[in-house]
Amino acid sequence: MIQQRVEDENVFFSTLLQPQIVDQGKKLFAAMLKVDDAHALMLLAQGILKEDEARQLLELSKELARQGVEGLELSADMIS
Repeated sequence: MIQQRVEDENVFFSTLLQPQIVDQGKKLFAAMLKVDDAHALMLLAQGILKEDEARQLLELSKELARQGVEGLELSADMIS
């Protein structure tokens, strides 16, 4: 009984949830990068991040934007 439930949950996850999560990740990629940039700047302003750390995060964000969502392997397994 428990094994069947686990298998049912895996099928539900892989056939319904995972494709939606990946699709939404692609649609929201640019917006998520902007949010990340804003957070890095806020953490810098609050003195939580050093200038060099914030610069590294912003450079990484710029590189991710340059590569685009196609440069990433998006998988719902990343959040499970």
